[in-house]
Amino acid sequence: MISLSLPFPPSTNGLFKNARRGRVKTDHYTRWITEAGWTLASQHPPRLSGRYVLGLTLHPPTRAARDLDNFVKAVSDLLVAHEVIEGDHLAKRIVLEWSDDPPAKPGSVTITLEAVT
Repeated sequence: MISLSLPFPPSTNGLFKNARRGRVKTDHYTRWITEAGWTLASQHPPRLSGRYVLGLTLHPPTRAARDLDNFVKAVSDLLVAHEVIEGDHLAKRIVLEWSDDPPAKPGSVTITLEAVT
């Protein structure tokens, strides 16, 4: 099993904006990709081949109301871009939860990945 910690991801609703040239990444999403990418790389995760189970435990930075399912896309796309997983279409199961405990680092997400054999 692989365990990683990344900065709290942006909501799917805030990843893209409409522009004259079509949909483009928001500044917030672009900054998160950079910060989360460096954080991910510093943890030297191994690469998984084939199907996997993804777990996300979210430690929100504030008590604002959020939809739990809006945080998968940014994390999955980052894992694909950094070749930790081959493709997010290979997810067999995704487990999402809000953390009940105060996080060591508020505004973070704990990620677990497990290969499915």
